[in-house]
Amino acid sequence: MPRTRRPYPCADIKVTRKTNAIDFVIEADRESEQAVIRTLDGAFSDYAILAEESGANARHSAHRWIIDPLDGTTNFTHGFRSSACRLPTSAAGGSSLR
Repeated sequence: MPRTRRPYPCADIKVTRKTNAIDFVIEADRESEQAVIRTLDGAFSDYAILAEESGANARHSAHRWIIDPLDGTTNFTHGFRSSACRLPTSAAGGSSLR
């Protein structure tokens, strides 16, 4: 049986564009980013954070979390179930995908 896609996984998703016609941001991007930031702040309060939707925090550190809260937003908005939350870290001189 062929898989049927809907334009959006849920009828109430509000999609906005950031920089161009295919660069989407949805409420789930912002909400998941805030949840990740709260969690990381609690466990790694000395790390800096650079987040896709909200930018960098004011913390200066040799270690930094880089947050992409919904990698695959375009896939998600088109009904493909291929997305992830990406949380690489960077340290002075390199990075590590988590």
